[in-house]
Formats: sequence, structure tokens, C-alpha cells
Amino acid sequence: MAAILVFLHVVVCVVLIGLVALMQQKHEGISGIMGGGAQSTRGIKGMDEGMRKFINYMSIAFFLSCIINSLLT
Repeated sequence: MAAILVFLHVVVCVVLIGLVALMQQKHEGISGIMGGGAQSTRGIKGMDEGMRKFINYMSIAFFLSCIINSLLT
């Protein structure tokens, strides 16, 4: 049972790291300094909001898996 929980914890960790690495930054490079940017379209913004929600859910899952693993081991 503990091995399964540790495995799920590692999977959640890897997914969370990958999502944070893939998320676009608000001010990327020179275009962020100048205030421009072709990526301010509604489609990219909607995708970014969806990714933020998924990252929030994964961070909650990470937090809960940390607590459960610490209580059971």
C-alpha cells in the first residue's frame, strides 16, 4: 500500500514540475518589456487559465499526498 502511495506521489510531482515548466511567463524577453506581444490573443489566455486551474488541482493533490505519505510512513 505504501509503495503505491509513493508511486502516485512521484507521478504527481513529475506532472506538476512539467506543467510549471510548460506554463508561459507573463513578461517574456524584450516583448514583455515593450508591452507588446502577439500572444495576448484570447485563445492563449484561455488556455493559460485552464492550465493554471489544472496546476492548482495538481498542487492540492501534491499537498494531500505529502500529508498522507507522512502519516502512513
